[in-house]
Amino acid sequence: MINLNSAARIKMILKNVAISDDFIQAIYDGFLLGSLEEFVLEDSDYAGRGFINVQTSNPDIALRTVTIINLTISEFYDFYSLDYLKGFLAPLVSVSLIRCSLFLIPCEVSKELLNLTYLDLSENKLQDTALTLSLCLGGYPKLMVLKLRKNYLKSYATVCQTLRFLPKLIHLDLSQHDFSDPPSFQCLWEQSFKVFNISNANLKYAEKYLPEYVEILDLSKNRLSTFDVHLPMLKELYISNNKLMTLPAAHNFPGLQVFNIEGNFLRSLQKSDVQDFKKLQFLKAGGNSYDCVCTLISKVEEIKDIIVQDWPDDYFCGSPLQYQGKRVKDVHQSVFECYRNIMLSVIIIGTLVILVILIVVCYKTHAFWYLRMAWKWLQTKRKATKEVDTSKIKYDAFISYSEEDCQWVEEILVPQLEDDKEHFKLCLHKRNFQPGKWIMDNVIESIEVSRKTLFIISKHFVNSEWCKYELEFSQRRFFDESNDFVILVLLEPIPKEVIPRRFCKLHKLMNKKTYLEWPEEEEEQCLFWDKLRTALKS
Repeated sequence: MINLNSAARIKMILKNVAISDDFIQAIYDGFLLGSLEEFVLEDSDYAGRGFINVQTSNPDIALRTVTIINLTISEFYDFYSLDYLKGFLAPLVSVSLIRCSLFLIPCEVSKELLNLTYLDLSENKLQDTALTLSLCLGGYPKLMVLKLRKNYLKSYATVCQTLRFLPKLIHLDLSQHDFSDPPSFQCLWEQSFKVFNISNANLKYAEKYLPEYVEILDLSKNRLSTFDVHLPMLKELYISNNKLMTLPAAHNFPGLQVFNIEGNFLRSLQKSDVQDFKKLQFLKAGGNSYDCVCTLISKVEEIKDIIVQDWPDDYFCGSPLQYQGKRVKDVHQSVFECYRNIMLSVIIIGTLVILVILIVVCYKTHAFWYLRMAWKWLQTKRKATKEVDTSKIKYDAFISYSEEDCQWVEEILVPQLEDDKEHFKLCLHKRNFQPGKWIMDNVIESIEVSRKTLFIISKHFVNSEWCKYELEFSQRRFFDESNDFVILVLLEPIPKEVIPRRFCKLHKLMNKKTYLEWPEEEEEQCLFWDKLRTALKS
């Protein structure tokens, strides 16, 4: 083996080799003391037992970096004690032991790594208890970077308690573990981290896991549906492939510059929400199923002008159904499509509101009653041109009067006509209306089965809405107003100008037909009754 000048620095890389103790001894004797600065061993087999004759007190050892990846040690359990390596370990600055089936580092060894700043133990077999022994108190006093990716760690509380007192630690990788059971207490990390990686760790919640002071945080590939943690020093946040439906609140990360939230459940992304992150320089938000309705799609498109790095190829529609799988950029909707649902909603809601208002108004103003009466009026109008069926006549006259005039009708009119030798049959509200039947139906049927309709006109009559409708319906029985079906009796003098305008039919009748006036003098009343009987018999 050739001895090289100590000034020359050597990096040795061995791949796919089978090595023994003698091979390592030869390397050490030939180069290690003053020349070999970095040693890399990959995809190899080691058949020795770890016995190497080294000079532990030699100050000229140049080795600073050891990287061993995917090493198979067939006789690992027969290894000698490693105490003789103490002087050999002290100068090391960087050690990577990846996929080496490592399950424990003796505490004595960790205490000898006085200058180690970088340690990568990824993809080994470290468990919670072994981690406590391997990283015992007093070990790794200068360690800054620790990578424990994909070991067999389960208890985050144990990890936190073991690592939180490494005084110089600024970079920690705990990815690819199952930390689904949250710790029962908030982990109070003593360090201010530059990088904290706890991705792919099956986390549902993040509140109890994270250091308050961290600059780069990787929470990708977990199961987070919310993320509400205040991290005032955070500059980069990687939270892709979770279950977030909205952006985390910007006020929690006032210094955020890089933000990756792709592959979540975002439905929309608005420019204003992104602009709340005042210092943001880089954003990736593709891989979400965006809702491509008009208002939301325009808001998603707005962010492309800010800091988006993956537009438009990674932005796809998840709804509505006709746009599923299409790029957001390729969806173009017409104005009608955009506002159809809104318009329909407004129309339906407006219709319902108007309907409710109409129902209330109709109820308060008895409009339902008037509508029903109008329907009856229309039915009566249709019958106006038909001949009267005399076989259905039951009364000589239907008496229409105001309730205030009932005393005169019942005590004077009815006895005079019904007790007379003619024995006129009269139809009166109180006596002849069918109980339980709507009043207007009773009025119409009574008019239809009476030869005449006798109206007792008074000041009370012209102020009665009911009397007006009785007059209307009686007139509709015959289309021709010249017939003598209607008889008017003025119970008291009423100037025509006093009669309300709504009694237009009464105005016409009084202008065209002769009417009877009730005299106050008794000697004139006999003539009145004779004229009335004659009119009823005609």
